[in-house]
Amino acid sequence: MANEPSSGASVCDCSDPAQQVAVILYPSLGTPLLIASGQKRCSLFIATSALGVANSRGRRFTQDKRAELVSMDGDEEQTAAATVARHLRLVGMTGTKPETDIRVGALTGDGADCAKARSAIKVWRVARFEAGALIYNQKGEVFATLSPQAVGAYTASGFTGGHVYEVDLDIDKLAVQPATDSFRSFAWMVEPTPQQKQNLPTLCAVGTVHSQDLLVESFLAAQVDDPRHRHQPANTGSAPRGKETSLVEYDVAQTAQKAHTLALDASQRLAAWHPVIRLSGNAPLKLAHLSDVHINVRHNALAKSPARVIEDSGSFEGPAVGARVCNSFNALKALFDKIGAGRKPDTALLFTGDLIDFNRNIDPRLVGDAIGEQWKKFNVLNHFNTPGLYPRGQDDMLAFSLVRYAYNELKLPVFMTSGNHEAYAVPYGISPRINDWGAAMGVLEDTTDTLDPDGWGRERAFRPTVTVHTRGGPHPSSRIGPMAEIGRRVVNSNKNLHIEDLAQTYKNFDSASQWHNNKANEGISADHNMSIYEATLAYGPTYAQALTGNNYRTENYDWFHTLFTPLEDVLIALGVEPDRPGPATQVIAALGWGQGENFKNLTVSGVAVTTTDRQGTGILPRATQSFSTRQLQLLGQAQNHKRASPGASLTVATHFTIINYDEPLPYSTAPAQARFVPSSSPLGAPLRGQPGFNQVNTGTCEINQDAYFERFVNVEGGNAGSATPETAVDWHFSGHSHRSGVYSVAWCQPSSGARMIQVTNAVDPGIRSETVKAPARQRTRFIVSSSGGPVGKQNLDNELDGWTLRPPSGTLLDPATGVITQVMTQRSRRSAGAPLNEKPRLAVALDYMAVMSRHPDKGIETPLAFTPTQLIQAGWTVPLALSTTVARLSCIAGVRFWVFEGGMDEEKRVVKQWHVLTTAFDADPKAPSVTFKPEDHAVLIRALGDGAVTVQAFCEVLLKQPQVGKDDWSKDMDCTDPWMFPLEIGVFGTVLKGGGMDYRATGTSKWFFRRPAEERGEVPDWKFLAKYYANKGYTPVDEAIDPAKAKEAKQ
Repeated sequence: MANEPSSGASVCDCSDPAQQVAVILYPSLGTPLLIASGQKRCSLFIATSALGVANSRGRRFTQDKRAELVSMDGDEEQTAAATVARHLRLVGMTGTKPETDIRVGALTGDGADCAKARSAIKVWRVARFEAGALIYNQKGEVFATLSPQAVGAYTASGFTGGHVYEVDLDIDKLAVQPATDSFRSFAWMVEPTPQQKQNLPTLCAVGTVHSQDLLVESFLAAQVDDPRHRHQPANTGSAPRGKETSLVEYDVAQTAQKAHTLALDASQRLAAWHPVIRLSGNAPLKLAHLSDVHINVRHNALAKSPARVIEDSGSFEGPAVGARVCNSFNALKALFDKIGAGRKPDTALLFTGDLIDFNRNIDPRLVGDAIGEQWKKFNVLNHFNTPGLYPRGQDDMLAFSLVRYAYNELKLPVFMTSGNHEAYAVPYGISPRINDWGAAMGVLEDTTDTLDPDGWGRERAFRPTVTVHTRGGPHPSSRIGPMAEIGRRVVNSNKNLHIEDLAQTYKNFDSASQWHNNKANEGISADHNMSIYEATLAYGPTYAQALTGNNYRTENYDWFHTLFTPLEDVLIALGVEPDRPGPATQVIAALGWGQGENFKNLTVSGVAVTTTDRQGTGILPRATQSFSTRQLQLLGQAQNHKRASPGASLTVATHFTIINYDEPLPYSTAPAQARFVPSSSPLGAPLRGQPGFNQVNTGTCEINQDAYFERFVNVEGGNAGSATPETAVDWHFSGHSHRSGVYSVAWCQPSSGARMIQVTNAVDPGIRSETVKAPARQRTRFIVSSSGGPVGKQNLDNELDGWTLRPPSGTLLDPATGVITQVMTQRSRRSAGAPLNEKPRLAVALDYMAVMSRHPDKGIETPLAFTPTQLIQAGWTVPLALSTTVARLSCIAGVRFWVFEGGMDEEKRVVKQWHVLTTAFDADPKAPSVTFKPEDHAVLIRALGDGAVTVQAFCEVLLKQPQVGKDDWSKDMDCTDPWMFPLEIGVFGTVLKGGGMDYRATGTSKWFFRRPAEERGEVPDWKFLAKYYANKGYTPVDEAIDPAKAKEAKQ
């Protein structure tokens, strides 16, 4: 027969055959192999160079006729099967992979002749190993797409690639078979070369190693040396040997009980794993969903802050602000434990991206206990490139360790997809602002080549001019051209900025820390379960910094796709034999974010009103490359599986949303106000002005939405070509927005224009009093899970003006019944006896309402204000102005004032004292007020002194359980923690007859009690803290922003 020539010597002759290196693509840690109890065969997919001999008579086309599949049994010796038998092993999921003899076919219990392997192993060549390759299976069905970053990482690590092969195994003929009580892992064992032994002495101390572990080690070593990544070379106390890293997994159980530190599992080296398990039954798996977990070791560093809102007062009972931090990893581990409580593989976890916040992060071990020193190290502009301080890999390692914990301890299979944050390169401040510096930097990045695209911080190369040669000789020419000038004018106009010269503004690095009302991501502090004041007090005066306006870099997907899964998209048909068609028990399509992000949205929104986009500028990022053509092909194959499988369900999991209300849009919105036209692109003109992207589908994908709704979604009002219950997606899980929702939709036909998708119902299953059900094979439901690490958000009916906060949570679905429940964790310092802050605080929500009420576009009424009054004439009573929302909640139990009195004693020593003024609160709904006690009158007047405003003061609002409606959102909130915010107490001046003003308090003076304007109303008074509490570690603001300049100024 005319077959391809054999590659290398026969594996069945008496000579030692040459070994072959391979990469196992499937299964992987983020795409496990689940074998149904009745299955006879299973398949894995590997990449390697030429494997065996192609059988010309075994060629077949894929079902879509776009590619050719080749059986690799074209030689009598069956070298492909024998090579697999020699190298492939099924091992345990912990410890070092055991040494083996790769000269014998141990996979099938063979000797050197590999006789059993010939009938037990079938090999098919199914794709090329190249970026974005569409991988088919031996039946010609679409199976997966190959991540470009995985291909790039493995190639750069020395893997020569070649083709992708499906390896089909007869399970009964394996010497070691998949277990039902625990996960095992495939490993492709090779003998390390002399060079590998020299470079990687610890890993190669044994005779054989998993070839992928060698490649992973090379990948990490290159990351350590790359100045863009500066990967952590070690997390142990021992220095790396040779060129290897010294990275071990974290002890998940111990770490999750700590606030400041990370505990290591020194026995488990970072390695590649390929989990497989045989299920004990044929019932569909329950589906759990977690997303947007945002693991961030900066939480551990922030938790060290001893700073307190009120210093030096024995009466202040509030904790240090560091003890307020909601640690995402600790919350996430609790959710894993709840989902996997049964410790058996009856549930599949869909883990859909945003595992981390950003790739490089501060090492909490290098952050001490002194407030000022903490502030300085959080200054990313100054310290991002300080050796060892901001390495890559810490958060990824925590995620990796937790997923491994899920397999080994919880018996929980985890299917993972990428989000957009896996690609984020650098940290941003804890309350980043779009100020003049940040906007100038963004314009320069987008419209010029003056800034080094691979540099960060003060050290980033900036070349505003270029030398040009003319007849008059060489002279400098500006590289900042007309497009940059247009950009300057646009940002000045849109963001109320005052950039005059882009280059001069950028070179003023200190202004990167400048306050501005423009918040780049307003909810970051709330994610931590902290007010902006508390979060910035822990972080320091550089809270506003943002190092880049283009943080999304696709090359950063390399870690995710090298260590978790090399597959960007994958289709799982549970229970189907690999070599023949058959019914599936369940179909799952897990789709990655793609290779692009749009969050600025400058080119389509607010510029050309003829586009389909109505989301404005600065949006919840959209996936620009999804749904790709290949994703649609994969979904089409998923439909075929469901069509051939009576009773089976079809689930799609993505990070990007399909339906998702913008935060200001409540779930009570009338359906007629919740419509959009599914579009193929945001650039096309809408039909009669109807939008394709609006407040109903924030955070969605940008292409082929129309195709998805027409071909894969079954809802009321569909046309003849729409999907049916037998072919449609039953449940589409997504995350991204941090807002939980189960959405029902239908097609509708307005009186004019195109047909539209209309949301007919939106509920939060964690708040809803009735059971939420979405049975399979009825209508497609869109399920958005909240954040699985940070505090989430909700807005049922404007109950907290869009700032209802929710505990970290995920979603659990029982496909057999369609019942949807929410799994959450809400431990607090009080309930757990540990620094766990997962129960959202009503105080934080109220403070956000107050801060955001200063943004006119938000339409939020100031929740609480004190009406200026002639205090003494009014009998020391101050009227309160409560917003409609706060008045309805009736959640105020009392009001106290903290008033600072300072000065110098006779010996010129600083005198400082806090006075607590407890008022009598009158909750009269028509005229609420507070009245000062007689003993506090003199304190107020004395604290005011001769000035118009007190030196420092705070208002403390004591809270109680609010009055709510049918769906009690407050049951999951801490409604007893008081709300504190900065306050100014003073009198309006009296004009003197001879001119001038008198600010002394008199019997007729009108007093004010108000939250300070601008920065002082949001963040700490840095100068006050440095002046009065230097002994507590507070440093002057200029020292935190630029210590070198501050030192020079002192000299």
